[in-house]
Amino acid sequence: MLLSSKCPKCGAAMRNIDKKKDGSKITPFFSCTNYPKCNGTLDKHGKPQKDEK
Repeated sequence: MLLSSKCPKCGAAMRNIDKKKDGSKITPFFSCTNYPKCNGTLDKHGKPQKDEK
């Protein structure tokens, strides 16, 4: 699922991440669609992660 918010680092679209590649659950967050070139993230509420202010 893509989020309408833009990446706080590069302005690209964001995608919802809610599990690891092995299928195990994690705390949901949004990741930049330009990863790994850009490592911008948003929390599950669409706000920048603490390390991205």
